[in-house]
Amino acid sequence: MDFQSKVSKSKSQSELKELVASFNDNIEVRIKDLTAVLKDSILESFFTSLKSRLV
Repeated sequence: MDFQSKVSKSKSQSELKELVASFNDNIEVRIKDLTAVLKDSILESFFTSLKSRLV
């Protein structure tokens, strides 16, 4: 079930707060993962480019 469906079906303010906090935590984890992947990708591209210029 997606976030919007869960929010619309929440029965109390505390349940809604839990959903929002969980959603926020999930977003933060995914952003950190994506940042790590992009950093690795950028470094790999940099060194590949550097290597091709030296050869």
